[in-house]
Amino acid sequence: MSTFKEFEDELKPDNKYRVAFSTKAFQILSSNYLQEAEWFHQNHKPRFNDQVKRGKNKNDVASSVECYISEQGVASEVAIAKIGSLIEDAWKTTNQAHFELPELLLPAVQRVANITISMPFMYDNKTDAFTFSSRLEGTIKRLFVNPIKL
Repeated sequence: MSTFKEFEDELKPDNKYRVAFSTKAFQILSSNYLQEAEWFHQNHKPRFNDQVKRGKNKNDVASSVECYISEQGVASEVAIAKIGSLIEDAWKTTNQAHFELPELLLPAVQRVANITISMPFMYDNKTDAFTFSSRLEGTIKRLFVNPIKL
């Protein structure tokens, strides 16, 4: 929290309100991490809606796919397809808003939209290039090191 105070001290008085948004987002993120740690130590499998988009690491609680399988009693392929459909629908909605109404999106919302639009690069082909960034190496090289000449 002291870091946020330092950020606030660097801003002009009419911009100090911006730190409150970052502080709140950090508090929510910290709360989510604490909840996952509690679930892990209690060997608790959360409900699907509680787990969506949290992902899974080695010692994490059950993933979204695992929660969906458990709740719905379906095969992993069905769960993966359903979650993929939810992701695609959300991605389409975000893209539509981003390109049809860009002037109405606040700068913070534009950043979230840009991150969302980049998700297919991070999680394409059922991989996790966000956590394991070496999987993005080829994409980064194609875009910035060896781009196609026009």
